[in-house]
Amino acid sequence: MNVHNVYLEKLEPFIRRSTWHTGHQNDLKHFYNGVARSFELIENQFQTSEVRAALSELVDKYHPNFDQTAKEEEITELAEAASTISEFLLLHD
Repeated sequence: MNVHNVYLEKLEPFIRRSTWHTGHQNDLKHFYNGVARSFELIENQFQTSEVRAALSELVDKYHPNFDQTAKEEEITELAEAASTISEFLLLHD
């Protein structure tokens, strides 16, 4: 199973939303669900770099005019959040 493709598939519903970067609770729910579903499939293969790459690819696909500096900042925050979520899921598996 390709880890990158899992992230692309599971995080796409979150990134497709025009408000993905706002931190709105409904948007974050989609993000958290995507990370959790990804984790179910990849378990110990979690890689922050793959989350970053998938998010960047999806933002470029769905929001090609999004400011690059803001994109990098948002992706960094989301990748860190995904890492925290994965650590929590590992502990409570």
